[in-house]
Amino acid sequence: MNSQAERPAAVVGRDEVRERIAAALTGPNGEGAGTVVITGPAGVGKTVLAQDVIRAHPHARAFVGAGLPLSTVSVPFLLFRSMLRATGADGSIDFDEPASRVLVAIDHWIDELASESRVVLVLDDLQWVDPATLDVVLYLMAGSPDRPLSIIATVRDELFSSSRAVDQWISNIRRMPRCTSIALGPLDRAGTEDQIAAVLGTRPHQSLVEDVFAHTRGFPYLTALVVAGLDPQVRRLPDTMPADLVDAVELSTRGLDSDVVTMLRVMALAGRPMTGDQLRELLLAGGAMQDVDSGLMDVRLAEASTAGTITTRDGRTYWFQHPLAAEVLDSQLSDGERAFWHAAFVRVGEHADPDAQGFEDIGRIADHAAASGSPSDAYRWSLIAFRRATESGADAQSLRFVERALSLHAAVPVVSESEEVLLHAVRLAARACAAHQREVDVIDRLLATVDELDVLERAELSARRMILIAALQRGEPEPQQIDALLGLTARHRTSWQHAYALALASMWMPEADRAAAAIAEACECAERSGNDLAIAWSLAAGVDFAMVMKDDETALHLAPRAIAAALRAPDGLAHNVAALAAAVAAFGEDTVGFAETLKQSRLSAVGILPHVHTSWLAIQEARCWFQLGRWKECAAALRFTIGEHTGAIIDMTGRAIAGRLATRQGRFSDADGHFARLAELRAETKNILSDAHLGLAELLIERGALLEAARTLASVNERALNLDRVRFQFTAMRTLADARALRCESPAQEVETLVEALAFAAAPPSGPRWAYPRLSPLGEDALARLHRAEGARAASDSDAAERWIEAADACRAVAWPWEEAYACRRAVEALLLAGRPDRRAAAPVLRRGLEIAVGLGAMPIERVLRDLARYARIPVAVGLPDDAPTSPGNEASIEGLTPRESEIVELVAAGRTYHEIADELFVSEKTVSSHISNILRKTGAANRVELARLASEVRLPTSG
Repeated sequence: MNSQAERPAAVVGRDEVRERIAAALTGPNGEGAGTVVITGPAGVGKTVLAQDVIRAHPHARAFVGAGLPLSTVSVPFLLFRSMLRATGADGSIDFDEPASRVLVAIDHWIDELASESRVVLVLDDLQWVDPATLDVVLYLMAGSPDRPLSIIATVRDELFSSSRAVDQWISNIRRMPRCTSIALGPLDRAGTEDQIAAVLGTRPHQSLVEDVFAHTRGFPYLTALVVAGLDPQVRRLPDTMPADLVDAVELSTRGLDSDVVTMLRVMALAGRPMTGDQLRELLLAGGAMQDVDSGLMDVRLAEASTAGTITTRDGRTYWFQHPLAAEVLDSQLSDGERAFWHAAFVRVGEHADPDAQGFEDIGRIADHAAASGSPSDAYRWSLIAFRRATESGADAQSLRFVERALSLHAAVPVVSESEEVLLHAVRLAARACAAHQREVDVIDRLLATVDELDVLERAELSARRMILIAALQRGEPEPQQIDALLGLTARHRTSWQHAYALALASMWMPEADRAAAAIAEACECAERSGNDLAIAWSLAAGVDFAMVMKDDETALHLAPRAIAAALRAPDGLAHNVAALAAAVAAFGEDTVGFAETLKQSRLSAVGILPHVHTSWLAIQEARCWFQLGRWKECAAALRFTIGEHTGAIIDMTGRAIAGRLATRQGRFSDADGHFARLAELRAETKNILSDAHLGLAELLIERGALLEAARTLASVNERALNLDRVRFQFTAMRTLADARALRCESPAQEVETLVEALAFAAAPPSGPRWAYPRLSPLGEDALARLHRAEGARAASDSDAAERWIEAADACRAVAWPWEEAYACRRAVEALLLAGRPDRRAAAPVLRRGLEIAVGLGAMPIERVLRDLARYARIPVAVGLPDDAPTSPGNEASIEGLTPRESEIVELVAAGRTYHEIADELFVSEKTVSSHISNILRKTGAANRVELARLASEVRLPTSG
């Protein structure tokens, strides 16, 4: 690796570790007198990190030595021999002397060096040195604490055991004074993203980060290899491995016996950790080795372990030290060799006892059969794996295997299953794991190709397709489609399919009388049929209709029965319609009771419904917690959706909520990551979410990118706009007010056009109400008052402060703390910055807003309010002292000021008077007044208080 790639691997994401190393190596007087032992797996960045620490101490004299993986010979003191040779001092110590004398001689040599300057010893890969070398290091560590000597040692820990000399040594030195042991692990996803950005020179696409992290598991060395040379705009890793990575893996296998390399390639093809016995059986089945006994296999595994290619944690199961090594070794097999060894895996599986094999074992055999080139074997094992996965409740794997069997059906000469049977199996498997799009695809195929479907089957499939399309947000059925669906069951009014079709069709019937009659007939027919699916949807449709008619009592009566039937069916979509309606009817939206009810509903459904459906409830719960300012509960609900693929809509909505939370708490880099991934998902799926547009607009507003914010708001489609039109109007007006406050003509004009476009009333949405959240009357009033207050700010009205206080009170009534804190901030600004400052009126509003902001962790609002309190000399005592510093990285940046003017703005922001500024700068008060007049003219600020507020929002250039 080149130095450019090395430095990010050592530095990015390692600031805390570097600080710990620096602190451990530096004594109280700044003289080195400490030892740091860095442990961790190979490739995690131990050596490069040690080298980076040395670069940070250019005045110290550094000596570097490394242990070598010699398997057949042991050279005492090899590390120190090479160290002296590199410095030209070889021959000054006789290493053939008894070990005790050599130890003293090395210590004396170090004393001489330390008398001239500070010394840093970097001892790399101590796991490979001899015991005598470890004794020398221990002796050096125990030397005088006044000696300016620092030691950095690295040790690979993947083979930690009580018998290894270095591990016993580590256990001993951990008890010594001035010794710090640091375990270094791989970078997390965020650290990996930062490293990729450092290598590419720009922030990477989130899909690339996901791909790299999945391949390298956060190992900096591997990340640097796979990313080096990529186009910064690439979204995925290329299919071919980088040459440097291939060379690195080949280096670790160079010198190994050819049989050992074959063993490693077969293990890589297996794609999973294996025991020695499993490898032996496989190699014998493939005929690669004859009469391989367990002892010889152990020798070969030990050889590969010593070379650092593979590792073991339990002494029985082996896998590659680095995940990408398996991919490289697998790629070295030809297509014919790969098919041959896949077939060998199948032969081994054929002889195993099926009852003794778990689902995962059967699944692996099926995967090997699919790659062996034998359609018959692949088809047979796919069906076996499908049945075993279904029995085990592994729904996603069940779908994967039955889809494979369906794809192979035509290529197998003799089969006992018809294509129609497999299509129905795929549909049921897709439904079981809530793979909505795949279920729609197979339903379309059934309806188009299977002539033998009877009319009730067609009705069931058509009705199911209708609700799936709605769940995928792909549109609504046309009236003629509804009529066609009901026509299929018109002659079968006692069937459960008739009840099912009626219930689903009623959700798109615009006429209330017709919808009510359809639901009543559906409920009666479903109860007679006893079919839980029909019962669930008939009751769910009744709940949905009751909510549209604002009949909470009926909704609360029907919802529990609908939920119980949906869990019996099971049907997640019907369950969620009823669960959401029950929560709204009982407590109203955006209430603690609403969120708690949804939480209870999803927890009760875990293990019964697919994770996709319980995650949908978690998303609605998280949105409510977010609105209520309960950000910890919001984060917990969002975490529930992680760990299993939940589909693009849930992923996008969750990221939008997380991005909005990060924005409001001032964690802008986190917000960037969420919205960047959102943009990629939107490009892939074409879905547009109101949460995503509102969240991104908020982030852009906070950053002062008002033109981009206006365009983001303008790009939303009519459907998303209808979902949250009032919030869009408020956010647009906020953008306009900011643009006018900063005298930005272009954004102001564009936002004015947008505000006019948003002014007309939205048409009432059609379809199931669960797709269209409903604001309470208090919520509508709060948003209307916020909108009016932003309008007053945009127009610089004299009653803006009064409007903002009214908005804050309305937000408190509906329990919207984010908006209440924001309204308090704007009210304080209006009271202090418009006309004659009114400190008496501003003080209680400021304290109120500050208390809320501290509880929310809303750093942007807290920072502004604290600055305003300092500038206006309003005492506060909320969470932090009055003079608490603003958050780092948020200083201002006012362009066009001279260094002296920038210095004066800093002092104004600190609350200094003209007299105090003059004293500090050794100038007259008249000169200070003249400077401030020029600054006000350049910035457009009306007075010193507004100037101080402006300084708190932008970063000042460095003075001088």
